[in-house]
Amino acid sequence: SAGLYASFFFAFVTSWRQFHRHTSALSIIRKNIFPIALLVVMVHPLMQDEFLNGQLNLFILAATVAFFVFADRNQDFLAALFLAIAASIKIAPALCLLYVLFTRRYRMILYFVLLVAVFTVALPLIVNHRAIDYYSYFIATVMPQITGSDFKGGFRSFSVISTLSYVFKIVWYPPLKIAAVALLAIGLFSPIYLKARMRFGNSSSGFRFITFGAIVSILPLTFPMSEAHHLLLQIVPFISIIVYWYSIAESGGIGRLFRVPLSILFLVSALGYQIGHGLKDTPIRLLSLIGVYVGMILLMSRYARSTAIESPHDVNR
Repeated sequence: SAGLYASFFFAFVTSWRQFHRHTSALSIIRKNIFPIALLVVMVHPLMQDEFLNGQLNLFILAATVAFFVFADRNQDFLAALFLAIAASIKIAPALCLLYVLFTRRYRMILYFVLLVAVFTVALPLIVNHRAIDYYSYFIATVMPQITGSDFKGGFRSFSVISTLSYVFKIVWYPPLKIAAVALLAIGLFSPIYLKARMRFGNSSSGFRFITFGAIVSILPLTFPMSEAHHLLLQIVPFISIIVYWYSIAESGGIGRLFRVPLSILFLVSALGYQIGHGLKDTPIRLLSLIGVYVGMILLMSRYARSTAIESPHDVNR
């Protein structure tokens, strides 16, 4: 539990620092109690599931944020190391490798593949010589059950693929479902890439972090998921959203939060997370995830107006 709390605060402090570069960790925590509390409220149902089910998603969150930090510093091996740790626990964070298309440091992909092989094959074999047998059973028996259909999950399985499976009663051939997930991920990533590729080299750390958050917002829309705690990676785009709300409130008062269309979209999406957690047999959570994804792309557009943004306040200029 202490490790999970530490992972949460590491993710918050490190992410917040992308918008306030020269602020110490202690100062960030001391001066931003309200944003931290707001973030906890926004993800409270997900946090509750995380601790009640004894999950590791906050560790995955911290490792994913560490990947961004080291990738942003051009430290390829360390970036690959932390993303490999995250992806070795749960495969979804591997999609963050799309960020390499902006940095163009493709050695990171090679490091990532080798490290994942070490973590998922070499080390387990050292611990237990039957590890390959367990993997074979998982691939041959468990995976077809997971990827075959999502009828039982209904709207509780809140990815696009799972929702389509439920609505249209699609029985997937597992390799075909994996291909559909890959195509959907590429399709959702395309507008992010088109929006950022020309400006990325001269952009601020804030813009780069928002771009990364937009990539993270793709994850729950693509990979079939069924548990709320899988959404904890959404803390990454949520931090960018809170910074954006702060910039609006400081420039025009709290009331302006309810007059700016993009701010309203984020408010509705955040509320949908809460309602959707209670009303699991509705598509509310999926619609909220789509709202965050669309909002992050629009937020990228606002930050992209300047190639040298150093403060979140510049969004409103």
